[in-house]
Amino acid sequence: MESGPSEELITLPHHPYTQALIRAIPDFGSAMPHKSRLNTLPGAIPLLEQLPIGCRLGPRCPYAQRECIETPRLTGARNHLYACHFPLNMEKE
Repeated sequence: MESGPSEELITLPHHPYTQALIRAIPDFGSAMPHKSRLNTLPGAIPLLEQLPIGCRLGPRCPYAQRECIETPRLTGARNHLYACHFPLNMEKE
């Protein structure tokens, strides 16, 4: 889970799911081959009755580690909040 100003989320995402969503945006500046696929996360989306414990993205997250079986706290600075044990792009802050 991540929330913040749109421009900041797009340029400096901290949650892997936010990063995956951004990578799935097609490049409308160039032609896409017919039936081409967008970037996606590996694995299947879980059913609501079978959500994983801890971080909901954990089983599909390329950065998941043992700590991800615990629910991450909402953290961040100012108006950019995220819930991730291993946030991305932290060296730039």
